[in-house]
Amino acid sequence: MTDRAAPAGRFGWISPDSGPVVARLFHALLGLVFVLAFGSLRAQVEPLFGAEGLSPLAEAVAGARPGGWSATPTLFWWGSGDATLRGAATAGMIAGALALVGVWPRVWLAIATLLYLSFVSVGAPFLQFQWDSLLVECGVLALLLPRDRPQQAAHLLLLFAAFKLYFESGLAKWGSPLGD
Repeated sequence: MTDRAAPAGRFGWISPDSGPVVARLFHALLGLVFVLAFGSLRAQVEPLFGAEGLSPLAEAVAGARPGGWSATPTLFWWGSGDATLRGAATAGMIAGALALVGVWPRVWLAIATLLYLSFVSVGAPFLQFQWDSLLVECGVLALLLPRDRPQQAAHLLLLFAAFKLYFESGLAKWGSPLGD
């Protein structure tokens, strides 16, 4: 029995052969998170954002019109009725489920990310939390993560996202009145 160390990658603390395993696990778990996020949103979409909701999405989109897509990236420019909102949330759940089971996960995560970004962009004040932004960021990072080969740069970006989560959580706690 010999003690052979695994060859170190460019960054010695990241195993060069872990890429595909990490990517598959990350894609599946992110798909699950999207299923849960859109499931929760689906249950609340009409009371929050519907025509008779607390913060109708149609009004938010109409108020954002001067900036257009570049200022407010949302698919709801083309419609934001109650049926459209329910359909978008349901489509997000389906996209997340397909990514979870491994059916073209990067494609379905891209669709789920675009749908969630569409809600977040105009979903104030209900979708302006740290985890909403983090979910969109992780969705974008998932697109950079290949499932067939190592990708250390994408791993580093994911580690940075985790660091950012903890750092921003600390700042939020420190700045809150309860943090004193």
